Amino acid sequence: MLNSLHIRMSFGISTKADYGVVLMTALAENAKGSPLSLRAISKHKRLPYSFLAQIVRHLKQARLVVSKEGLGGGYALARKSNTITLKEIVEILDGPIAIAPCTRDGRACPTQHICGTKSEWEKLKTNISDLLGDTTLADIIKSSS
Repeated sequence: MLNSLHIRMSFGISTKADYGVVLMTALAENAKGSPLSLRAISKHKRLPYSFLAQIVRHLKQARLVVSKEGLGGGYALARKSNTITLKEIVEILDGPIAIAPCTRDGRACPTQHICGTKSEWEKLKTNISDLLGDTTLADIIKSSS
């Protein structure tokens, strides 16, 4: 019976990656390119400041954002918005795209002989990964205006 083989699957991205995309989009929308304070983004987007601070650290380590300290400081994109993909952001914050446990890290599935769905999950993973890789911050801004 499948009850003994129940595997918890999650479709979607984490709140961390979602907020990361919102943060990066806010920086991309800043036409001037001047740094934006995290507090201002937090207030404008109604997102928790402390969580954004954790997220921006990862994005800075990955060199997607740069920071400027002091008066007039804040964060800005390190590259042009048309070169930063959703896949980059999601994978920095969530790790590699995985649809089901059997699609993580290319590992073998111990129940594949009775389940048989791994190849379908892999196709879905590839499609989602390709879509995220083809979508840039500039695309998001264009579609929201």
